[in-house]
Amino acid sequence: MLVFQYTGMRMHELREKLVPELKKFLVAKRDVVFTPEYKYRTFFFSDPDNFPSYASKMAMAEQLKLAEKLILSSPDTRVYFFAKTQKKAEDIIGRIKDAEFGNAISLFLLQGRLKVLEGSRLNEIWAQDMGEPTGAANKMPEFMVGMPAEWVPERHEPFYPSFTRQMQIRARQMPVVLQGGNVTKAVSKDGKKLVIVGSDELAMTQYLYSQHANYKISTSDFKDVYKKAFGADDVLILGGASRQIEEMFHIDQAVLFPKDGVAVMVKVPKSEDSAKVVEMCEGYKKQLIAAGFDVIEIPADYHMMLKIHISYANAICYENAYSRKTEILLPSFGNEKLEGKIREILEKNGFRVEFVKDMMWKYDGNAHCITGALSYMDLVPRKNAGAAKS
Repeated sequence: MLVFQYTGMRMHELREKLVPELKKFLVAKRDVVFTPEYKYRTFFFSDPDNFPSYASKMAMAEQLKLAEKLILSSPDTRVYFFAKTQKKAEDIIGRIKDAEFGNAISLFLLQGRLKVLEGSRLNEIWAQDMGEPTGAANKMPEFMVGMPAEWVPERHEPFYPSFTRQMQIRARQMPVVLQGGNVTKAVSKDGKKLVIVGSDELAMTQYLYSQHANYKISTSDFKDVYKKAFGADDVLILGGASRQIEEMFHIDQAVLFPKDGVAVMVKVPKSEDSAKVVEMCEGYKKQLIAAGFDVIEIPADYHMMLKIHISYANAICYENAYSRKTEILLPSFGNEKLEGKIREILEKNGFRVEFVKDMMWKYDGNAHCITGALSYMDLVPRKNAGAAKS
């Protein structure tokens, strides 16, 4: 496995070692517990400090409202907020204690269900794109990161957020591209455990191998890396050999998986302008049905998606321990009529629906983009380390 954080390896050294490490990864023994995304109970958010002050405040309010909804879903749910410095962590704790973000989130901080920690090497606010959690029973949880899509060996080092070491989570680098918003895990109606990825993950991986290792990585090897990393039975590449389009550059803008055997997709109205998006979504739908999923379609406003990258599919799914239903936490963009239709469709299909006002569309992301998940506590409960004093 590529464990650069502990070996000190630099990316220019990887150029000569990439193919051998790929082969080593493919034969490595792994005892991994497959976990579909909606099963996670531990979530994290990343400091929006890189934004202007007004946008940072707006972003943090949205993050903590999502955190509140998540914590309310189960007594076992925990949320971590990673600030870039200890001073910033203490400042955020003070603001939460002063009820700037509401009384509920203040209470959760007091109870220890929300923790604010220092964390460096964060991917701006986009927690989802930092990597994917996994792990094995009775072993250290893992956080899998991939080769960066824009990788240049002489300039780039592996990207490991510091909280992995801080929280006793092993950081592992996969020898393929992994963008969290373009990768998810789900179970089909027949019980098959699937990693579902957008086609750009394969295309960019093949490009990087060709450019930097003069090697043609096969689709089979690409799939086997993902299967081995997450304990899956198979890998479904949405889009096949086609490249993804700008309007939906990650699959989490098109589809979500709220329970086994079910996919929820946006349905874009047909028009001359939306032809590419409609074609892509129809292709995804056919693939998902063939892979063993019932597809529920929710309406979308294509013109808003095109102009400002908003998507109701960019949502968070989790099991509500009290209602015994899967809850879908969707971004709200103020279109009450459209959101009313979405609520009606999802509730009719047995889901509990919550909307949270979304402001990150101004920066090309929505609720799912800014929410990360950890296998920490889901597989191996551990005492927290390194918390800012509260």
